[in-house]
Amino acid sequence: MKEPLIREKLNGILKKALIEYSERNHQAFFNSLFREYDEEMHTYFLKFKKCKDSINPEEIIEMLLNYDFRPNGVAYLLNLIGEVLISRKIKIKGKTTRDLKSLASLIFTVVSKSKELTEKVKMLDDRIQDLRKSDKENYISYIKSRFNKVKDFVMLKVYSDIAQQYKEDSLIISFQSRLDEMHNTVRLNIMIADVIEGSSEEIK
Repeated sequence: MKEPLIREKLNGILKKALIEYSERNHQAFFNSLFREYDEEMHTYFLKFKKCKDSINPEEIIEMLLNYDFRPNGVAYLLNLIGEVLISRKIKIKGKTTRDLKSLASLIFTVVSKSKELTEKVKMLDDRIQDLRKSDKENYISYIKSRFNKVKDFVMLKVYSDIAQQYKEDSLIISFQSRLDEMHNTVRLNIMIADVIEGSSEEIK
């Protein structure tokens, strides 16, 4: 039963973070990610207790995919983290603006080149295509089961929309297309990060 509890905990952390981001509370968005999601292992989503602490986007991707979060949703979250890091609207003890910019650039680069995200997207698209070809009723049941299993920060609306669109025999945007959209956004942010000059402020 541990996995569903951790998934629920992660879902709560990410939902709160997205609410803060939607209200343009960049510092609150970032701070809300400094929460423990596995009490037994004392594991935090983000951790900056020491100056040497950082963000490992590869670990975040692996962890969220292991808990059934959608790959394009994972890319979306990491992109938001990167955007906040270069916004100049947050402060992290022991980190300069230049440090945050470098970290954001790393996150954007990892998202744009992640084989794990691409492979997961292909697996999901292939699975859905097989279900659509074999049986429409089974396809809808599959979508509903996924909807009920993982109501995460982007799945909730998207999976509901997919089920409804299929019932109406309308076109469905593939997971790959959604990930491609995120890749385009990330590439734009990479260019933005490249032209932002990091400050040489003193570490506080």
